[in-house]
Amino acid sequence: MLANLFKQIFPRRQVKPDSVEESLPKDEAFAEAYTLYEANNYGGAEEKLKTLLSSQEKHLDALCLLGDILGRLGRTEESASFYRKALLVNPQYVSALVGLGLALHDQGDYASAYSFLNEARRREPRNAEVLNLIGLVSFKMGNLSFASSRLKESLKLNPDSASAWNNMGIVHRYRGGIGKAVQCFRNAVNIKADFRAALMNLGLALRDYESPDKAVECLEKALTLEPGNATVLLNYGNLLMSLGRLEEAEARFKDAIHVDPAMPELHACLGSLHIKRKECAAALGCYRHALDLHPDYPEALLGMAEIYLSQRDFAQGWKLYEARLNAKIDSPRRILPYAEWKGEPLHGKSILIYSEQGLGDVILFASCLPDVVRQASRCIVECDRRLAKLFERSFSAADIRGYDQNHPAAGRDPSVDYYAAIGSLMGFFRNVPDTFPVHSGYLRADEGRVAYWRERLSYLGEGGIRIGIAWQGGLVRTGKYQRSMPLRDWQMVLEKPGITWVSLQHRCNEKELTEFTNETSVPIHYWPESIDDLDETAALISSLDLVITVCSTLAHLTGGLGKPLWVLVPDSPSWRYLADGETLPWYPSARLFRQAQPGEWNPVLSQVEEKLDRIMGKEVAAP
Repeated sequence: MLANLFKQIFPRRQVKPDSVEESLPKDEAFAEAYTLYEANNYGGAEEKLKTLLSSQEKHLDALCLLGDILGRLGRTEESASFYRKALLVNPQYVSALVGLGLALHDQGDYASAYSFLNEARRREPRNAEVLNLIGLVSFKMGNLSFASSRLKESLKLNPDSASAWNNMGIVHRYRGGIGKAVQCFRNAVNIKADFRAALMNLGLALRDYESPDKAVECLEKALTLEPGNATVLLNYGNLLMSLGRLEEAEARFKDAIHVDPAMPELHACLGSLHIKRKECAAALGCYRHALDLHPDYPEALLGMAEIYLSQRDFAQGWKLYEARLNAKIDSPRRILPYAEWKGEPLHGKSILIYSEQGLGDVILFASCLPDVVRQASRCIVECDRRLAKLFERSFSAADIRGYDQNHPAAGRDPSVDYYAAIGSLMGFFRNVPDTFPVHSGYLRADEGRVAYWRERLSYLGEGGIRIGIAWQGGLVRTGKYQRSMPLRDWQMVLEKPGITWVSLQHRCNEKELTEFTNETSVPIHYWPESIDDLDETAALISSLDLVITVCSTLAHLTGGLGKPLWVLVPDSPSWRYLADGETLPWYPSARLFRQAQPGEWNPVLSQVEEKLDRIMGKEVAAP
């Protein structure tokens, strides 16, 4: 859905001819064309330049300016051809090197784009704009560290470059540094107040920084600058949809479709909105419309996959789910120097499995790792360092490699035959319901730490059963407002006698916890050290009798450990919690309590209360 956004994030460089100041007074025809260009009359400028080139075919400035105009009009192949003609005249002409690099970037040929931009850099090593563009292309090639270095060099040379600050913000956002991204986008906007792309990016970053009100302000301001811009309307609609403001979001999407009906992102986003309303037929219609406009459009295929998966059509769902690897965010396809595994026999072979999603999803898909280990002679698993200790213990036959941020450099290991994304494993091993194993847990907590937490809980002297809880899940962009609730809503459940309550809430608001305890006299025990370390969280979970949580990483962790799990599910959940039913095929220990109406948690908590009444005095067991 962000293909068009990237064009806004990285606006084309205005390739001002190297000799334009000299050309304007001496070359009347070129001066007229350049005046039309600056007035955004690209058609008129194109006509003038082609007339000029018919008599002066080696006019360098005219060749480069025409290349830039054609690029702005989306005619990238024609654009590249004129820059190549300029380089035939003068292979060292920096404007032509840069322009050809941008044209190739727009065609998706990032390696060639980098080559020409790097040649421009070799000729002008202190050209801040060239360094900025090299950072752009390096980012698109997935080399975030190198992109960051080039952008830092660019900003050192020209700290007033709004474009470079904007690009640096994008890199920080993809590296998980949301706070730094926000500051970079603010710098860009402070330098250029009407920089619509930076304002839009600032809004999206503020959303991820959990500042939704400020995010709305930024998107509204960006929309004020260009009321009819389909990309701004798209992103504003997405923001409103993540806040649960579906009617307003739908209006923005439809406004955008009116502006640009051929933009597939818009139809895909409208499909996602229909999913949130449980209007699957309408959603499929939107996704198919997007595919009519752009065959194999990944976001549309991914939306369809989520529908099929939520309806337990796993064979079709997993097949379409591969589209996530070609989408713009979240699950980028890694290109490694090995053969991509397509299900070939692994006997006598080695395979590298890389993680490409959030912690919860990686835990879910890790249920297939034992299948891979049984087949391959060697299995290497790259995962977030926060999962490394847990995975090392749980999958001892695999070679677990944790990383801090992003993915490790793709150096070639001659012992590796194949590689695969962890999210693709279900498509090989779990295509029908009968292929999901009835397991008692595939993750293993540290037994010593489990014993420690059991002893610590026993010191509380409260007796009864021990239950861990979490009432907040996700981020704004992943449906936080739909799947979370205030702790006070749990009061009727938490006042049950004979239960020791333990907070397993990530980023727990201790003030909220203290106020609740003071108001209700219900103690909820909270040990931050058990939440900050995921392996320690696994040990604490394993020492409890039951976990009750909203949809979150905690649900996946508890299900992967095979511990009794009750999940409070919103009206329209992600495919991970299916569209209906009380159980999950990937977590046999889970029992689901579903909303009947959007935002209405009280009936759900009443079901939990009734279920607790039935089990009090008995050992908590999985359904």
